[in-house]
Amino acid sequence: MVKRVSAFSAYSVALDESCDTTDTAQLAVYIRGVDNDYNITEDMASLQSMKGTTTGQNIFDELEKVLARFGLDYTNLVCITTDGAPAMSGQRNGVVGLLKTRMESQNIGSGSLIVLHCIIYQEALCAKTIHSQHVTNILVKAVNFIRSRGLNHREFQQLMADIEAEYSDVKYFCEVRWLSKAGMLKRAYELLEEIILFLDMKGKAIPELRDKEWRCDLAFLVDITDHLCALNVRLQGKDQLINELFSLIKGFQIKLRLWELQIRNHNSAHFPTLKNHDTSNLQYQKYGDKLAVLQEEFSERFNDLKKHSQAIEVFASPFSVDVEAIPEDMQMEIIELQCNDELRKKFDDSSVYQFYKKHVSVTVCPKLSAHARKMMAVFGSTYVCEQLF
Repeated sequence: MVKRVSAFSAYSVALDESCDTTDTAQLAVYIRGVDNDYNITEDMASLQSMKGTTTGQNIFDELEKVLARFGLDYTNLVCITTDGAPAMSGQRNGVVGLLKTRMESQNIGSGSLIVLHCIIYQEALCAKTIHSQHVTNILVKAVNFIRSRGLNHREFQQLMADIEAEYSDVKYFCEVRWLSKAGMLKRAYELLEEIILFLDMKGKAIPELRDKEWRCDLAFLVDITDHLCALNVRLQGKDQLINELFSLIKGFQIKLRLWELQIRNHNSAHFPTLKNHDTSNLQYQKYGDKLAVLQEEFSERFNDLKKHSQAIEVFASPFSVDVEAIPEDMQMEIIELQCNDELRKKFDDSSVYQFYKKHVSVTVCPKLSAHARKMMAVFGSTYVCEQLF
């Protein structure tokens, strides 16, 4: 790792902090760097135990220790990605603010430093704007009655076996593990009649479960949560380039606009569960409003990513980018690239990474090459830290 780090021409860090089973704060520091030959190294640099406070200054001090251990200075640091907590992202006393101050004190411009709030965290926070407590609270109440008592749980499983239901059990919902919500909702929806039957048998009937409007709300929630979880899963994984993550977010925002328009026109083509219900005009408009709020939240939360959309476009689509809109120091190289039909064909026939690695050399296109290596080094999320924890 030390040997590879010494060859980095650009690198980024991803930080996240969590407490272990002994209540000791553990700071995970991951480094992702790229050398002049476009070889990408992504690995854990350190897991720092923090037994005292975990202020921005404490975390920053630990980060500096890690970078010093690997002989890394701030000259080639291009991005820092955190979970967005105040101690991490604060502009004065957070790690980001302290880092920029340190860079300025060393006469290293911090203006080009990319600061990102983990894309996966952002997406999960956006999902919480779909206010649905009146649905989830009822379901959690029903599921907890079934699963939190041993006798009830055994009797429910036996009932499922007796009536040969498709599933043998319901699922718990854990707020911390957000993806579990989709599984719980879908399973509860598919076993709704069986749940009603069991609760009636136990004298614990819940009237809302039979309410037509409540069922429509549940159906909408099942579908939109499924869409959000599918996006979340696609955002996960190691070694993803920032342009790939950015494309997923942009694509989902376009889908949201389409869904809102269709739902307001009583078209639930992309909401298969809701499609099975007789939904009123008032409900369609309510769901359209929820999708509009979700759009607005996505737009607001991903503003920090949008600021770098032009830089990402230059990297991901050099042959179609508007030359007049890009930084002047890259314009001549991009024009020559766009006029080279052979290179255009090679770009179309290979991945973005392979194109730069094989056909854009540091000597021929120094500015574009440096920009590409910077983009390749960017951490779009703190997924690797979460995976470690």
